[in-house]
Amino acid sequence: LIKPIPPTPYDGTPDGEKFHRFMMEFTQYCKEGYVPRDEQVFLASHYLKGKAHSFFIQKVSRNHSQWKLLNFYQEMFNFCFPNNYRKKLRDQIKEAKQGNHTVSEFTYYLESKFNLVGTYNKRKRVIKFWDGLQPEIRRELTLQKISAEVHRW
Repeated sequence: LIKPIPPTPYDGTPDGEKFHRFMMEFTQYCKEGYVPRDEQVFLASHYLKGKAHSFFIQKVSRNHSQWKLLNFYQEMFNFCFPNNYRKKLRDQIKEAKQGNHTVSEFTYYLESKFNLVGTYNKRKRVIKFWDGLQPEIRRELTLQKISAEVHRW
């Protein structure tokens, strides 16, 4: 048995990577530590600072045991990030092209945006990925009978 690794504290900075890292690490921490669902959100408060901790105090603390972790993450995101943040991400996704990046780098870029926007289903992800690839890569994939309409994310 190994001791769960505590998450990196989150300070409420509107930084998608920091927020996503906190969510992933804290969720895993709860899973590995067998934290009961009704105690997870309160435990999260121990790893919050700044604006994120203010969110907990103002909106959650009175009835923390009633909150589900997913709802907590969504509401904390809405509290800490500007109202137009998701729209900006959707615009970035819409305009995304592979350019000089490797396929792997382009995939990572899209995944990081998709994870924060949360509204792109797997089919839309594949089509966006396909449409953003360099034309010569798309041609080669087509020759190999790989298609955005058939293949999965």
